[in-house]
Amino acid sequence: MIKYIIKGHLIILSAGLCGSGLSAQSLLYNYDFNDVANATSAVSTGSNTTPALFNGAATRGSDGSGVSGLTGDYAFDLSATDGMGNNSTTNIDIAGSASSASGASGFNGSTSFTFTGWYKADTAIGGFARVFQIGSYDTIYFSGADALTGAFRVGDGSSGTQSYAATNAMLDATTEWVFIALTYDGTTGATSIYGGNTSTSVSLLATDNVGVNTVFTNSESIVIGNSSSFNRPFDGLLDDIRTYTDGGLNDASGALSLAQLEVVRSSAVIPEPGTTAMLSGLGVLLMVFARRRRSVTK
Repeated sequence: MIKYIIKGHLIILSAGLCGSGLSAQSLLYNYDFNDVANATSAVSTGSNTTPALFNGAATRGSDGSGVSGLTGDYAFDLSATDGMGNNSTTNIDIAGSASSASGASGFNGSTSFTFTGWYKADTAIGGFARVFQIGSYDTIYFSGADALTGAFRVGDGSSGTQSYAATNAMLDATTEWVFIALTYDGTTGATSIYGGNTSTSVSLLATDNVGVNTVFTNSESIVIGNSSSFNRPFDGLLDDIRTYTDGGLNDASGALSLAQLEVVRSSAVIPEPGTTAMLSGLGVLLMVFARRRRSVTK
């Protein structure tokens, strides 16, 4: 009888863990840098599995260098450069880069998208240092102190680059992990920038409107931690770099909500608080059943 009760609680636990995931969005890219068998690249675990090749002095960080700080969690180490963006004078070509075929499941033509990622800066942000770039125009960068900017083109690209920015003291942190997210909903034209860290939940930093349209890029090639010209490096560590789209559905599903972004943020700070509570509760429950069973069999 006891084993069936325990089995029932395990089923409930599994359902709770599965319920914390994301479903409707298409996770195009997801680089967590934990595939340590690949010494010179990082594989994406999104729908596009193209590996990002380490360029220049870029490397995988040490064991435990990732956001959680736990064994087995690694970050992308770009600290060999000596400054942010145009302030860098050494190893300015440091980056992770990947080429990918375009198509309905790619970034180009998406009606909505979300970029999320973590950074741990060695020096003050600024200098137009890139966190992530797709093609020549679609990019996330630090335009100055406190300032995070998203820039991309829409339609056929002829209207030029649309940009939106947020300024917040949270972004200025050095030697500690900061979470950022940028979204675009092409069904309404709304853009949003969010921030958080390992101990602070995601919050909205800024909103703007760039018009109803679809995303344009001249190339599906991506660069992590630098520009496509390899001259605007990020100085520090990056981790859990993700890009979501609507997956060709032509709807708003690629623009994650605040609640969905909080799931993404907390998933990097392993284990999640809710999961920890459930596991602790289950552990106590199993101990009680084990003791009760021993007392019955004596």
